[in-house]
Amino acid sequence: MSVLLHYQDGDELQAAIRLKELPSVGIFEISTNKLVSFEYNDGIGTIAHQYTYPEYRNKGFGKAVEILICQKNLRELDILPSKCVAPARPKVIAITEKTKYWSKLMDTNGNPSEIWWTIYSKTPKEKIVIRDN
Repeated sequence: MSVLLHYQDGDELQAAIRLKELPSVGIFEISTNKLVSFEYNDGIGTIAHQYTYPEYRNKGFGKAVEILICQKNLRELDILPSKCVAPARPKVIAITEKTKYWSKLMDTNGNPSEIWWTIYSKTPKEKIVIRDN
């Protein structure tokens, strides 16, 4: 829990339930069995908490766990992958904008939504828009 951006009392319990009940992905270093990068879902199947430890960054581990968790959500939950990027995370927004498999959701006026993304789909899907409070 020490790597959460916004931590509150009770987050350990919520994370434990999510890890038990929903798909999650972790990459471990073989020689040390140390967790290198991970991602899991929030309570509604949106990919939520992704983290790569600093000494392993810029090696593709974050992208790998993101792709794997999206595949698992599609295969195991039949959920079209989506993620939320807080406006306070400009680096993550920039990385997401460069990634070809994410598309930014637009509001009813055709303007980009500030925080929600969905994975591209050839089949039109109705978008459920849920805003971070």
